[in-house]
Amino acid sequence: SSSSSSSSSRDTNGPPPNLFTVLPFRVFLIKEKRKKAPFFFDILVLSRQNAREIFTLDGLVGFSMRGKTLGVIGTGKIGRGLAAICAKGFGMNVLGYDLEQKDGFVGQYCNDLETVLKNSDIVSLHLPLNVHTKHFIGEKEIASMKEGAMLINTSRGGLLNIKDVICGLRLGKISGLGIDVYESEEKIFFKDFSNLTVEEKMVYWDDTMAQLASLPQVLVTPHQAFLTFEALTEIAECTKQNILRFVQLNDEENEGGYRGAEETADVNRVC
Repeated sequence: SSSSSSSSSRDTNGPPPNLFTVLPFRVFLIKEKRKKAPFFFDILVLSRQNAREIFTLDGLVGFSMRGKTLGVIGTGKIGRGLAAICAKGFGMNVLGYDLEQKDGFVGQYCNDLETVLKNSDIVSLHLPLNVHTKHFIGEKEIASMKEGAMLINTSRGGLLNIKDVICGLRLGKISGLGIDVYESEEKIFFKDFSNLTVEEKMVYWDDTMAQLASLPQVLVTPHQAFLTFEALTEIAECTKQNILRFVQLNDEENEGGYRGAEETADVNRVC
């Protein structure tokens, strides 16, 4: 959070993503990709269009998660939580990379990103988006990844250089991609295009997303990992508490005089 010299411009932050909401969604993306569920859905759609049933197992052979290696890039609460679920629940080996190694991480920390990438069957990103992490995964990093690895991102779309990722998918370097975020998602996520004309739809047309949608080894969801009743309730409650605290600070400053930013920053956010 930040605080300025004017109480009217003080900023507060919302709560971090609900741990027990986002974690199951990440596991869902991993499990759906390993079982090639999107390809199966395509088969069901084709069978309906052709007025016949297709229930063969051709092309649907997945892999067991037990004994595979998960690479966790960024070991905050969600990263550590996913590591624990995959290690204890699925019997996976876990490698981690973070500039600040944290207590409670069940896996093995690596001192460099390349070691994690070249040894992981599944790579999951858990990073904030800033000038240092924009396009964190690009051509160089993809080249370092294990052949046929899977890539999961529910953090921020800008972490991926998506054109490089598409190239990796087409070459088979990346066997599957599961994303709940997209760098240009504001153009297309949270919108209903069903009643738009072709001309209106073209205003929102995104060539890169069209390429992703055409690839059978890709699963895209519209930034919904956080979307549960519990998480929305937590966000609303935290926002309410921040507003109440903001009003309380204003009252205290009006009664006792201005307090500097360094005195109020630690109480600016309550959750």
